[in-house]
Amino acid sequence: MNEDTAKGRFALLMMMRVGGLILALVGLVLTVDGAIVEEGMPILGSIMVLGGILESYLVPRWLHAVWKHQDQ
Repeated sequence: MNEDTAKGRFALLMMMRVGGLILALVGLVLTVDGAIVEEGMPILGSIMVLGGILESYLVPRWLHAVWKHQDQ
């Protein structure tokens, strides 16, 4: 693997982690009453929090496994 490929993969991993964090934080804000909408959206917010956490944790692991298999 060359240096450009490694830099690209690292950037993608970091973007997935940051994207998951942002998704989880937006979900937390949605669950709070009156933060964005008057009644709050606890179900949608909870789904977004769970999706953000899974994106931050599972997607980088999955990408690592795929790339490890490709490099063999």
